[in-house]
Amino acid sequence: MIKLENISFSYNKSPFIDDLNLSVKKGEMVSILGPNGSGKSTVVKLLTGEMKPNFGEVLFENESIHKIPVRMLARKLAVMTQNARVNFPYTCLEVVQMGLYPHKDLGLGIDKREVDDIYKLMLKTQTQDFVDKLITEVSGGEAQRVLLTRVLAQDTPVIILDEAFSAMDVAHRVDMLKIMRNQVKDHGKSVIAVMHDLNMAYLNSDRVVLMKDGHIVKHGPTDEVMTPENLYHVFGIRVTKVDGRGFLIEV
Repeated sequence: MIKLENISFSYNKSPFIDDLNLSVKKGEMVSILGPNGSGKSTVVKLLTGEMKPNFGEVLFENESIHKIPVRMLARKLAVMTQNARVNFPYTCLEVVQMGLYPHKDLGLGIDKREVDDIYKLMLKTQTQDFVDKLITEVSGGEAQRVLLTRVLAQDTPVIILDEAFSAMDVAHRVDMLKIMRNQVKDHGKSVIAVMHDLNMAYLNSDRVVLMKDGHIVKHGPTDEVMTPENLYHVFGIRVTKVDGRGFLIEV
């Protein structure tokens, strides 16, 4: 569905990513893991077209994303980055409704059925109590849930998340990841998520990409990639794997 082919990218003429290849199929959740500065967020920016590679192609259904009009691309990709914020005092309901705009003709308002659908999504993400609150007045974790609800409202075949759960408490992080898994399982969507939480990635991913120093070290099925040996090589930490449950970090 979406792929990076032979990607090379440089910051200020300094090579950073070289000959990177990655593809994500319909109906799978792929997590990208790696230490700070490993290239995870750069991959997200390349996938979304925010940055162009020096060499190679970023393809959505075999078409270069740089040839797809922005409005049309917004019907295909929904993106939430780690720095996503809304600084204007919109209500949380208005923020979620923004997810509908790529699908609507300019000048058309939102009808009652769409408002009802939005409210159902807000019930699902436990943001219904924020309907009339200003996005600038809710907590960081609450704002992330509102922005994730906007992503769901956008209803795209591909969802790209860069540290989208970082400000949430553990309970809400688990709930939001469950929702994303349901998007994959029940709706056939592709979810690409940059995460730091090894256990959340292990429990929710179909495939995992391990990155270090701008390169993909390993990628493939979660159990095959997330081994104590691979995690030590990438993160420099020793872990004990509890099969089916996750990892204990050895101190």
